[in-house]
Amino acid sequence: MGNPNIRYEPFDFHVECKGMRYDRLKILIDRIADSMEAFNFYMELNDESTQGAVRSRQQTGVFRTNCIDCLDRTNVVQSLIARRSLVDQLMAHQAISSLSELDGDSELENTLRLIWADNGDICSVQYAGTGALKADYTRTGKRTMLGVARDGWRSAVRYIKNNFFDGQRQDAIELILGNHRLDEIDARRQLSRPQLPPDVFLAPLVLAVLVFLLPLLVILGPSREQATTLLFFIVLLWAPSVAFLCFKIKANRMLYIDKPRWLKPIAPVVHDSFRH
Repeated sequence: MGNPNIRYEPFDFHVECKGMRYDRLKILIDRIADSMEAFNFYMELNDESTQGAVRSRQQTGVFRTNCIDCLDRTNVVQSLIARRSLVDQLMAHQAISSLSELDGDSELENTLRLIWADNGDICSVQYAGTGALKADYTRTGKRTMLGVARDGWRSAVRYIKNNFFDGQRQDAIELILGNHRLDEIDARRQLSRPQLPPDVFLAPLVLAVLVFLLPLLVILGPSREQATTLLFFIVLLWAPSVAFLCFKIKANRMLYIDKPRWLKPIAPVVHDSFRH
């Protein structure tokens, strides 16, 4: 890094934790252990001679966890850093004597996990529209198949929300932050969202009905006499209709995307150390 006060510690989450081996995050925590010790934490002790508090420790650094493409793994790593920091502070106050006393299913351990899991869910709902992924690991310390299935569902919901509903949310953020101001006279028109043409709006709905209709007809089990009629229906009507609707949706795909209207483009910032 160009700044001597900043240390960059890369960690390939997918490679290191492949196969739901989230216990391997200990590799990262061990690699930054020296920084955690050097950063220290703030601590005051009561001084009977002065009848006041005396600072015995001073925090000199912070950790910033940035995931390249996801906020969920950020919360997982931050929760482990917080746990390690809490252990150090409890040991400094002689509340516990070793790291192992916080392991397992202690009430303090469970409370800490729930706090960070709830934190991840709240941040995730604000930015991605669903609760956090990998929350089962943050809450229980283990990755489960139920958690994987829940993540699959949440990922699908995120895809729909991020593509078809996210623009309005971003516009609301721009208004709240004062990055965009509405014309007092024309505010109502500016707030209204453009409507899709009826044929473009109905195309996905009709396509969904047709896609559902074919397996339904097959499941009902047409008789031998009706099989020929069903075949003609598929070849002459169903298949061309599906092909036409797919073409129409693809041709108008950008109309379905809910883009923010008031987000100003920001030029990327490239540090000098990355130019070479």
